[in-house]
Amino acid sequence: MRADDFDLDVIDAEDAHREHLVAALTAADLEASIARLPHDLQAAATGVLLQGRTYSDVSQELGIRQPELVRALHRSRAIIVRLNAGPLEGDTQGVTQGETHGDAGGDTAGNNVGNTAGDAA
Repeated sequence: MRADDFDLDVIDAEDAHREHLVAALTAADLEASIARLPHDLQAAATGVLLQGRTYSDVSQELGIRQPELVRALHRSRAIIVRLNAGPLEGDTQGVTQGETHGDAGGDTAGNNVGNTAGDAA
């Protein structure tokens, strides 16, 4: 029996495709992409995607349940794919508001993410 036989790592077809795209990145590109993730996703993505640790190990270290880790990884993969490949086919919005913050490159979709209602006038 392997150590990760009981990990909750069931993913849907779309996330499986994202997982494949993320796995194809170089370690340097993956590390740079993880650094651009929202802070609350970075530790989960680093532990599983960069370091290759088990879901069980990472969720225990972070003090979260495995389903929460799965959701964080799902979001992380989606953002990483968009950061490295641009919008997916049929995706006209690019990175949506709330998926990234503090992105030094700005919002490539042309959205004014930082505007408040008072700024629009």
